[in-house]
Amino acid sequence: MTVRETDASSGCIDVLHRFERVVSEAPHRIAIVHQGEEITFAELDERANAIAVALQAAGTDRGQLVGLLVRRSSFMLASLFGILKAGGAMLPIDPELPGQRIDYMLNDSGCLLVLTDIEALEERQGLHIVRDTAIERCASEPIVSCEPAGNQLAYVLYTSGSTGMPKGVQIERQALAGFAQAIGQALPIAQWHTMLALTTISFDIFIMETIVPLSFGVTVALLDEQQQRNPMKLKEAMMRHRPDAVQMTPSRMQLIEIVDPEFACLTGVSAIMLGGERLPSSLLAQLSRKTKAAIYNLYGPTEATIWATISELTGKSEVDIGRPLSHIDVRLLDDDGCPVAGEAEGEICLTGVGISSGYLNRPALNEAKFTPLPDDPLRRMYRTGDRARWNPDGTLRYLGRVDDQVKIRGHRVELGEIEEAMRKHPAALQVAAAVFLGKYEQYFLCGYYIADREVPVPEWRQTLSATLPIHMVPEVFVRLAEMPRTHNHKIDRKALPHPTS
Repeated sequence: MTVRETDASSGCIDVLHRFERVVSEAPHRIAIVHQGEEITFAELDERANAIAVALQAAGTDRGQLVGLLVRRSSFMLASLFGILKAGGAMLPIDPELPGQRIDYMLNDSGCLLVLTDIEALEERQGLHIVRDTAIERCASEPIVSCEPAGNQLAYVLYTSGSTGMPKGVQIERQALAGFAQAIGQALPIAQWHTMLALTTISFDIFIMETIVPLSFGVTVALLDEQQQRNPMKLKEAMMRHRPDAVQMTPSRMQLIEIVDPEFACLTGVSAIMLGGERLPSSLLAQLSRKTKAAIYNLYGPTEATIWATISELTGKSEVDIGRPLSHIDVRLLDDDGCPVAGEAEGEICLTGVGISSGYLNRPALNEAKFTPLPDDPLRRMYRTGDRARWNPDGTLRYLGRVDDQVKIRGHRVELGEIEEAMRKHPAALQVAAAVFLGKYEQYFLCGYYIADREVPVPEWRQTLSATLPIHMVPEVFVRLAEMPRTHNHKIDRKALPHPTS
């Protein structure tokens, strides 16, 4: 069997309507906990309304992009719903990204309005800024009703691009609604009391930790930047908040294991969601032995609205990525675009209501990655570039990539984008990048170069951090006399020497 069809997610409830229903039914329930502050659903709704009024006054129209450049705070979460209430679409931007990358995202997206609490951000030609300090005076003003259309844009998220520049993935309101319904069917979200929110705003699983649980009436414990970065502080925060549900990359869970070998901080957690990168079977074994939580492995590219498949691995020793959620259908196709037979290997191709409407301003890439279904040309599918095969029980086993894309701490990384940034160093004659498995089963990046002189690591990091986020800056740099080449003279990444050799 080569197709695993699921029920089409039609008639799904918009996440904003879900949220407003919670506000109506449980206004005094705690919605957000952050740095000692507790905010009820009614208070969160009031703040979101004021933000929506301010955005509409600034000219926000249906589906218009609103840059969201904010620190981690209750204002951040109120802004998510405020933008949706105003009829706009979110362009989440982590303020810790390099300034050049932020400028690129704003310019490439054509974003004309930014909502921010960053004092240093200045207005420029064609860009209007709405500051958090201007919101309070809008609290008593009415919102202009803006009933969303299903194909209206919900958000744009930028991911690493193979051409050297990031690309914006467009997700519509109906796709987000379909995902919320699908994940609510697959997981007992409505029974949870508290979910931890620790992911950066520029990573799409942040939405699974904020908008989705809040739309189901779940309290969100929003962690700060220090708790994000420091495993010990993260452990302490988890023990303080005692969430029912946590979601993180396997590599982050491995860092927790280093500071908390018995996973005491997971006491009371009923659901552990792991995804964004390959789940090591050794980590699954440790979690199964030391916790009482249900363990879920999730898979999905940003282009399929957060997660596409789910597998409950509680009590299992073998890792798979499970079956599709109800907003997605999965096909495995061979190199000719034909369905594979039996348990043969194929490329994961996704279709359904959860599929992105395409990359922003990338018509050629859209034509290559979003193609008609072979047996139904009126429907689109997304070619993920991931390889898999069907297990006999109908689950999917992930096998790797068909290209040079890698995952670092859950973030998609195109090696070509790193190499393009390395070429900007004036001493670099030839460059290459590769990924290796290091200590504690953590992947790390290595940059290779040919130059007339040894380039110090701090010099490399200064050059690359001007345009790349921190997770894309290699930890190690190796100077070579020559680059290994394939028979057709391309750089042979598989032949690059291990940095410890």
